[in-house]
Amino acid sequence: MNKERNVEAQYSMTELTKLILKNEEITDGHYLAVIIPDITGGQIKSNTEDKSTQGLIIEFNTIKLIKVEADTDNAVDASQLVDE
Repeated sequence: MNKERNVEAQYSMTELTKLILKNEEITDGHYLAVIIPDITGGQIKSNTEDKSTQGLIIEFNTIKLIKVEADTDNAVDASQLVDE
């Protein structure tokens, strides 16, 4: 992926949910893709001062697909993707 294409490659969580459902060949139920954070604390270099400080590093390395109730906000209905 080149630099220009990288700027254009943005997906909403709904779009990611649809892509995962299609990839996993799931055709029924309602789903959300959720980000699973990995949070680590420690002594880190301050961005505002020339010293270190206590801080948090939040990594987003995983997206998980979860099945939800039909009335859940932003849920994707997998059965609607069959014809797409």
